[in-house]
Amino acid sequence: MNILCINYEYPPIGGGGGLASKEIAEMQIKQGHSVTVVTMKYKNLPAYEVIGGVQIYRLPCLRAKKAVCYPWEQLTFIISAKRFLKKHQKEHKYDVCHAHFIIPSGWVAKWLKRYAGISYVITAHGSDVAGYNNRRFKLLHKLLKSPWKKICKNAYTLISPSEFLRSLIKKSDQSANCQIIPNGIDINAYKSGSKKNIILTMSRLQPHKGIQNLLTAFARIPNEGWEVHIAGDGPYRGELEALSQRLDLSDKAVFHGWLENKSEEHMLLLAGAKIFVLASEFENFPVSVSEAIASDCRVILSDIPAHEFFKDFGAYYFPQNDIGRLAQKLKELMALPIAKQKNKDMLSIEHVAKSIEEVLKAAAISKQQPRV
Repeated sequence: MNILCINYEYPPIGGGGGLASKEIAEMQIKQGHSVTVVTMKYKNLPAYEVIGGVQIYRLPCLRAKKAVCYPWEQLTFIISAKRFLKKHQKEHKYDVCHAHFIIPSGWVAKWLKRYAGISYVITAHGSDVAGYNNRRFKLLHKLLKSPWKKICKNAYTLISPSEFLRSLIKKSDQSANCQIIPNGIDINAYKSGSKKNIILTMSRLQPHKGIQNLLTAFARIPNEGWEVHIAGDGPYRGELEALSQRLDLSDKAVFHGWLENKSEEHMLLLAGAKIFVLASEFENFPVSVSEAIASDCRVILSDIPAHEFFKDFGAYYFPQNDIGRLAQKLKELMALPIAKQKNKDMLSIEHVAKSIEEVLKAAAISKQQPRV
């Protein structure tokens, strides 16, 4: 198939949703398909390049930050993508469109279906669904409720990486056709290295990620010879750095900032960490946890629905926002020997890409008409 992938956040910009789409696109190349990505341009990134066999077009848009994209910036992507695709599709024919994020990418995919007759499938990633992040998007989802439903209605199907996100989609629109296909990773790319006394967390630095709880819990227990490493960036970084100073962790809390996925520093951190913690209040399907498991880290997770998937990989859980229980789990795992993780094959992108391939093939041959 000739697959068009629309994702306003394709690496190196964005977060876990972008990483998931990149893994899928590159695996689709290995399956023998052709994949073209339309995404946002950011600073000095080239307007066009080929990575892993995937053709990437980066369109001029407003975007101030690598890790965060604001609604008005997403609007510029919709405008730019429509302008680009109106010309591009005249010379480049696609069998199907795979959009990542219902808004803004799905908005473009719906327009393209009406304009060029290309069926589309959407993978939702969290922030594009009402109820997932009410701190940032509650009002926005209320304003966009009607177009959001039309985008979902006209899609061949929606894909949700988790039952939790699927339930939120159904809550917003009970008629939405949505199936669950978890995110996957290239498990062969991750190795266990010489493990050090490092507790690692990797995420965008926002309050709901619970990194403040991790730092507080770590400060409450004997931690001689241990460090907490925080990989990621975001609007909450300044407060987290100030908190680490107040907790007298300045020499034990290491802030790495934004790391390119699979960069040398990123892979060395995963390979060397003994423990990985994700203390989020909500998630969709955190790819970082899969990466940690593939790197033989012991994993501690908040007991939110999206983390239930990892119980088969020996994950340890604590009640959400319960700093005392998190401290207890940290102390317990810090005393355990290094162990090899099991069932890694269940995280493989190959299995995930095969399931998505079947969905895209069905969408490509469908004769479904737009329903407005």
